[in-house]
Amino acid sequence: MTSAASGAPTNVTSPTGAVGGYGISGIGATTLNRMITGSEDVAPRVVFTCNPNESGSQRNIDAFINTSCFSPAQKGSVGLDSGFDRLRGPGLINWDMSLFKNVSIKERMRAQLRLEAFNAFNHTEWGSFNTAIQFNAAGKIVNLPTQLGGTGGRFGFGAENSIRSGSQRILQVGAKLYF
Repeated sequence: MTSAASGAPTNVTSPTGAVGGYGISGIGATTLNRMITGSEDVAPRVVFTCNPNESGSQRNIDAFINTSCFSPAQKGSVGLDSGFDRLRGPGLINWDMSLFKNVSIKERMRAQLRLEAFNAFNHTEWGSFNTAIQFNAAGKIVNLPTQLGGTGGRFGFGAENSIRSGSQRILQVGAKLYF
């Protein structure tokens, strides 16, 4: 049996965890809110300049989304520059296989030998990616993965960072006796 599913909807977050928001190096969240939206309580949202889910053949472990599609909001924004749930997390592709052999023992008796493999090809199933975005004063993303020239380390913004639990290959051997 094969199962395939697209990823769950998710949002960009600020390094402090504010959903839809972002951070700017050297500027606190309250100050940033005042500078952009004019309110300490309303955080600016990141602006989408293209569809970050469409990264084509460029998609890899360090760049799950197209990180060039994000920019900080302009002064005067009221926090409505982008919608919620516009990003998609990693999807799921799973192959489960079974092999059965029926062996006759007597006229009314038989044994069934089974070999079952869940995630038979041991395909990596990623659970999530880093959604925390940090800009510098010039509007450039600074916390990209180090491999892409950023300061975010191995798990910088846009990098896949966790494997879905229970997604490893599982083999199961069994026998049934029918009488």
